[in-house]
Amino acid sequence: MGQYMSRTRRTRLSQLPRTTAYYATPTTMGAHTPATTHVLIAGDARAPPVTLKRSRTQDDGSEDEEGDKAQIKKRRVENTYYQVVGDLKHTSEYMFTQLFENGVGSDVCITALGHSWHLHKVLLRQSKFFDCMFSGRWADDSDSNVTLTIDDPNVDVAALSTCFASMYGDSIVITVDGLISLVASATLLQLDNVLDRCLATAKGSLDSSNVLTLYEAARMYGMTGIETLTVDYLSSRILLYAEDTHTPPINWLLGLDAALMQRLVVSSTLWVFTVELDVYSLCCMWMYAQIERDTIEEYIDKTSSDDCSKLLKGWSEEFFSSWAKENKDTAFLNSEIGQRYIPVFRALRLEHVINAIEHLDKVETDAIIPRDWVHAAVYNWW
Repeated sequence: MGQYMSRTRRTRLSQLPRTTAYYATPTTMGAHTPATTHVLIAGDARAPPVTLKRSRTQDDGSEDEEGDKAQIKKRRVENTYYQVVGDLKHTSEYMFTQLFENGVGSDVCITALGHSWHLHKVLLRQSKFFDCMFSGRWADDSDSNVTLTIDDPNVDVAALSTCFASMYGDSIVITVDGLISLVASATLLQLDNVLDRCLATAKGSLDSSNVLTLYEAARMYGMTGIETLTVDYLSSRILLYAEDTHTPPINWLLGLDAALMQRLVVSSTLWVFTVELDVYSLCCMWMYAQIERDTIEEYIDKTSSDDCSKLLKGWSEEFFSSWAKENKDTAFLNSEIGQRYIPVFRALRLEHVINAIEHLDKVETDAIIPRDWVHAAVYNWW
């Protein structure tokens, strides 16, 4: 061990002045010798006693040594993980660029809507549409060109390209504006993973301006998740708008068909904030908007939808009041115009609508609901 020691350590002790303290620093790095050990050599009795730092081979240092080894091992594992993740990400990006964007090694050309993609059958088989195609008459076909004739106006080139990119491991970006086109394209190609992403996007972007559009798209393409989401959104807010502004957004009243309106009236998620009579008033405003659609849309073009919404309740009450005066013996729902709206008003919980005398008077005065309905509800209530 002496050959590794510093010059200071090899100095003879007899040569050291007795009044001076020196530090000797062994440089040996053996398995059981610490990296630096200081030895205090005392020259006389007044000097402090000699102190030695314990070797790590002693019991109280074994735990520290094991802890250091564990930390080193942990860092190695973490470094390996991040390196692998980084390599995979780099590989994924490289494959996407080379295979999808550049079409390297392509064995099939898909043409649709005037655009062509040079792709790979083995990856396209992730789509049930292409898996069925390549397993059928195309299985042994040497022709590498496939032309898709698409009649759906909601399918566009950008949405198709996004669907194809999703099969190459690309992290696709879904925007609200392109959501319906992507739903249409993913439904055509039967890409369930893309449809799941569309549902997640719809949950985070649903608002009063797009709820009806998304509802119609969900109905068209069988997206029950989005359909349920939109119905719950409408039923939980339509009377909230009526409470704040006396009428829901005019685009809702114009866009709700009879089937959806009936579904909202009977929905368990319909929020009634004050009295059940509000649901009846909502149905009356909706029916008026359906009947006078052309007049309302013309007014909106000249002014704004907000102005129209504020005036709609008054217009509705005036319309049905005039009807009642001119047709004293006929309820509006029994008229030729009103019969198509009977299912919606049948869905009302009429006994709860007329549970106060002033509410009963209003319903009878409006003369929208036939009297035999009202009498039956009164009989059931009392």
